[in-house]
Amino acid sequence: STQSTWVLDAAQGFGFLPIDLEEIGADAIVFAGHKTLYSTFGAAGFILRNGMDLEVFLSGGNGVKSTNLQMPKTGTERYEVGSLDTPAIAGLQASLGWLKTVDVRTHETELMHYLIEGLEDIPEMTVYK
Repeated sequence: STQSTWVLDAAQGFGFLPIDLEEIGADAIVFAGHKTLYSTFGAAGFILRNGMDLEVFLSGGNGVKSTNLQMPKTGTERYEVGSLDTPAIAGLQASLGWLKTVDVRTHETELMHYLIEGLEDIPEMTVYK
C-alpha cells in the first residue's frame, strides 16, 4: 500500500461552501483569508486532522518567541516563523464574526443583481444574461 497525504486547497471556497474535514477525509485543508473569508491580504492558514503532524524541512530565525534562540519544537508556534501579521489576523477575526451574521450566498446574489441592474441603466452598456 502507498502512503500519501491528501491536502485540500480550499482557498476559493472556504467560508462560502460547507467543508467537513472528517467527511472529506483530507489530512489537511489550506485556506486564504482574503478570498471567501472576506478578510484582508496576509492571513491564511491550515487545519490538520487529529494526529497529523508536519515535518519542518526549512526554518530560520527564532519564530514568534524572540527570547528563544531556536524555533519551538512542538505546538502550533513551530509553524509561525517570524512576526505575526497582527492587522491581517485582526481582519480575519472581524470577517469571521461578520460571516456568522450573514447568509453569504444570499448576500452575493443580492450584490450580483444590484450590479446587473446598475449596468443595465447605462445606455451604452449591453448586458448579456
